[in-house]
Amino acid sequence: SLGKTSLLSNKVFLTALLKLQDRNGVPKEEADYYRQLEKVSGTDFSRGLVAELSNSDIRKYMGSESGSYYDNIKELMDPQSPKSLLKQWVVMIKDTESGLYGSTAIITSTLYDEKEGKLYIKFSSEKKIREEVYNLKTNYSNLDYVLMMKYRSVYTYRMYELIMSRIGY
Repeated sequence: SLGKTSLLSNKVFLTALLKLQDRNGVPKEEADYYRQLEKVSGTDFSRGLVAELSNSDIRKYMGSESGSYYDNIKELMDPQSPKSLLKQWVVMIKDTESGLYGSTAIITSTLYDEKEGKLYIKFSSEKKIREEVYNLKTNYSNLDYVLMMKYRSVYTYRMYELIMSRIGY
């Protein structure tokens, strides 16, 4: 309940989890485009765990976010922003037996293509992340995605998550 993520970043993250693909290349007709993305960003969005969101996907979830659409997107991309997608989500690792603990970032790269109107989100290829975010099946609460996208407050969104996880519904 004390999280610092914005409503938009929560909605984008949830949508990215739902659209997550385990890519092993792209069709030949798209290869040049993905090579260009990699040349600019240094990240291969054609392989690994990748979510691709369109402008229309993101606009649906703007909710009560103020300011221009592109300013909000820039804040999601900026690692220094409190709304950044890059630093908001981690998987905590704790092994009490060995005394080791730490964290692994879930999202490793983001890229927004203004011309194509697409947001690319690359998830970590670490085994722990793959186990936690890809093909979620057990140990998680079912949440009503459509309902969550209607929330206009980050506090309502988070309260719903907490209540549903508590009752295990």
